[in-house]
Amino acid sequence: MRTHDRISSRPRPNRRRPESARSSGFALTELLIAVFLSVVVIAAAMALYSVGIKAWIGTASLVDVQREGSLAMEQMIKQVRPGSSVTASASGETLSVFFAAVSGDSMIAHFYVDGNQCLRDINGGTITDRVDSLRFSVSGQHTVNVDLWIRDDAGTAGRTVDDNAVLYSSSAVCRN
Repeated sequence: MRTHDRISSRPRPNRRRPESARSSGFALTELLIAVFLSVVVIAAAMALYSVGIKAWIGTASLVDVQREGSLAMEQMIKQVRPGSSVTASASGETLSVFFAAVSGDSMIAHFYVDGNQCLRDINGGTITDRVDSLRFSVSGQHTVNVDLWIRDDAGTAGRTVDDNAVLYSSSAVCRN
């Protein structure tokens, strides 16, 4: 008797994994897409954070400049009002305030900017720093106009677009 190799008509068992087992993991492309999207989202969040911090620093700097200038101007005006006359230098960089007394005029206030950009009073005390420029102009002997520029270098030496500068302009009249 001869044995023949018979080809079975029976279906062979499926050696591939079931469908439910194949879909339980991530393919490499899906994983790469997820990582890429995560990196993009994190980079966008970091950029927004950086812009927010820069804006906050700039705003805080501007508020500080405004406060300093307002206080400096108020202090100078308070010292000019009790005087009887004012005299500015020819360049307009210094101001002297005098009070008329029986014994003669006496200086009661003096304002100038030193080499360190500090606004100083008669005693050499600092009224404010970061003064960019200061100009006094006198009308008659009793009225003074003050122009004060205060600057804050919020940026760097190479990038000055973040700098803040405020001009304060005011007039004062001697009352005595």
